[in-house]
Amino acid sequence: MKKNSTKTLTLGKIVLYSVGIFGIQLLIGYINTYQSQFYTSVLAADLTKCAVIILVAKIISSLADPIIGNIIDAAHFKSGKMRPFVAMSIVPFALITTIMFIAIDFKNDTLKYAYITVTTVLWNVVMSFADIPSQGMLAVLSPSSDEKNTCAGIANMLKSLALVAPNLVVPVICMLTGSAVITKKEYIISAIAMGIFAI
Repeated sequence: MKKNSTKTLTLGKIVLYSVGIFGIQLLIGYINTYQSQFYTSVLAADLTKCAVIILVAKIISSLADPIIGNIIDAAHFKSGKMRPFVAMSIVPFALITTIMFIAIDFKNDTLKYAYITVTTVLWNVVMSFADIPSQGMLAVLSPSSDEKNTCAGIANMLKSLALVAPNLVVPVICMLTGSAVITKKEYIISAIAMGIFAI
């Protein structure tokens, strides 16, 4: 019996999907790498309190993930089931990532930790609306398991690169600004640059 040689996933589609994964993971990598450092060095927040806030936000996000998954599953868009959620969430995702790196001079610790909590929880929920459908999209891109495996391999390679890319981007921005250390200026420039790329 002759195998069907018709390809559903062309190299171009695989690259587009993988670059999309790269953009989302770039913002996740930036937050994972620099969020606590920004809070403690620029906002003068307590590291333990920040760690608890981040942990609670992750727990809230993990509890929200099945709800978000059900919302995505129940949606009926002409342009597909998952792509519209990625398209609708990427701009808010990039914006909230940037907002998290705005240096605000809080006069009150309560306001500072409330701001950190609200933005961190909001970021995690918006991230789920971008990440869940982008990861789930692979299941519906092709009926061929070989094509899915090829696509997953390339996407995972770019995902890994995206998660470590902020470790290169931020020092390069420091060199361009002439700063020997990461200041509030470098944090916000990095957030804007990566947000633009992610979009």
